[in-house]
Amino acid sequence: MIELTYRSKALESLDYDDIDTILSTARKFNAEHNITGCLIYHKDHFVQVLEGPEEEVLPLYENIAKDSRHQNVEVISKGSKQNRNFATWSMAFQTLVNGPIDNVLLELFEENLITMAKFSDRSSDAVNAFWGTVSEMMMDRQPATVSGQMQREG
Repeated sequence: MIELTYRSKALESLDYDDIDTILSTARKFNAEHNITGCLIYHKDHFVQVLEGPEEEVLPLYENIAKDSRHQNVEVISKGSKQNRNFATWSMAFQTLVNGPIDNVLLELFEENLITMAKFSDRSSDAVNAFWGTVSEMMMDRQPATVSGQMQREG
């Protein structure tokens, strides 16, 4: 089994419906191909860890890297492993995009992810890189961008 962690920058035109589409497609595909993982979206950046059979994860990553909804796609860790860290999640997801961003709520969201990063199982390089990148994203206290303040309509 392989695990791969990457990060990327979302295009400014990305909206909540695009993220919903990404998630529903990923969850269906991953469940059918024995892939698990976690995706974090914050301040126009993605970081994701994928776990599963190498013959499934590598082609998936190649498709993800070609996706026009993001840019600057960069692998930050890749390696083999025995056990999954996200075994029950075809694609766990965390963001703060479904409403106006209040500074207190934003700080709470960031602190919660930093805490998760500190106390998560870091038994592999890829998961360690994933949580390290999440921590860096959360500790960047720059104001959220306009596209980071997306709202669900309807």
